[in-house]
Amino acid sequence: MVDLDVSIGGITAANVDQTNSISERLPLFIAAVIILSFLLLLAVFRSVLVAAKAAILNLLSIIAAYGVVAYADADLPRLPARR
Repeated sequence: MVDLDVSIGGITAANVDQTNSISERLPLFIAAVIILSFLLLLAVFRSVLVAAKAAILNLLSIIAAYGVVAYADADLPRLPARR
């Protein structure tokens, strides 16, 4: 077998690289948003319960949004287009 090092360029390769970069950093970004919102609400309302509830609901809304995106992107039977 020959060991080859192949480099691919172009728009498709750039899109794949960008998607990989975003998907690697997305959990860190989501965690930072939830932690910062928790700390801000904790400082404003001075209630751990309010801040924790908001952080949990924020996380649930993010999960629901990604669920809708995954459902829309799934290979489901489509309705025929109206003419």
